[in-house]
Amino acid sequence: MNPRVVLMSAVLVAGALGSTLGCRGSGPNIDAAPTPSAQAATAGYRVEGVACESCAKRLRAGLMKADGIKSVSVDVAAKHVTVDYDAATTDAQRIRAAIEALGFTATKDEKPPST
Repeated sequence: MNPRVVLMSAVLVAGALGSTLGCRGSGPNIDAAPTPSAQAATAGYRVEGVACESCAKRLRAGLMKADGIKSVSVDVAAKHVTVDYDAATTDAQRIRAAIEALGFTATKDEKPPST
């Protein structure tokens, strides 16, 4: 008998037996350790030192490198930054510190301006 035919027959029988017996494989259970879910949050800041689009670009790029930051919107005219972030990873105080580490002065807005 052809060895390929024997091998294919064995694979088919094993597959049929596994599905009949409810076998789900012997690999790790990927649902065993769920990852923490993201907690979407938004924070607004009045930022001094944002004078032009180049400043805004530097601020956006710098903040996007920080853990947990999802998006950054900079309004140069209003000197305002809105940051969407994962509250399970970072918080408003860390974001303010990151803004200041980039050379800007930030004050957290309790109520960001409407767009």
